[in-house]
Amino acid sequence: MFRFDNACLVNMEASMAPVPLSIATVIGSARYGRRCEPIAQWAASRINARHDMTADMIDPSGLPLSFGEQPLPLDIWCQLEARMEKADAFLVVTPEYHQGYPAVLKHLIDIVPNVWQAKPVCFISYGTYSKGMQAVEQLRQVFSFLQAIPIDHALGLEGIERYFDRNNVFKPDSDTTQHLSTMLDRFHQALQPMISVQPGRKRIHEQ
Repeated sequence: MFRFDNACLVNMEASMAPVPLSIATVIGSARYGRRCEPIAQWAASRINARHDMTADMIDPSGLPLSFGEQPLPLDIWCQLEARMEKADAFLVVTPEYHQGYPAVLKHLIDIVPNVWQAKPVCFISYGTYSKGMQAVEQLRQVFSFLQAIPIDHALGLEGIERYFDRNNVFKPDSDTTQHLSTMLDRFHQALQPMISVQPGRKRIHEQ
């Protein structure tokens, strides 16, 4: 009679365990004193605190970006594309500059245009009065053209300075934290029909 030992059972249970979804958290500005970096770090910490998601931070300020003919050295471009290709979805954290989104964010999107296809994208935005929603609406058009899937639910922060203390530490209130949790829940729900939770899952554009 064939019998399973304990090690075999453990391996089977591990292989059937859900694999956390990889969320690439994209910082939308490279300006000095940018507020989106601590906001993105907060969002990434909330993602990593969940059992069903992990965050990978994509920061344009750490890339040798150029607006010339070769925007990135080839080896760095390949590394960036590989990281973003592994992501199951994207969370973009962006300010609103003059009723639009930053040029460096558009530059980053254009450098790796193929990684977004068929993947959900959600947004955290901020601005003085509009909560950054005008930037988000423009980004929805860009990502829709790239065949990504912008999620309707977004987190907008109005009067961004009130969220920072005297030491420039981001201090979200309970409503903001709950809003992010709700958005991530909906984000996760949007992903379920598109990918399997089993190891070795394939994204929709690879099937």
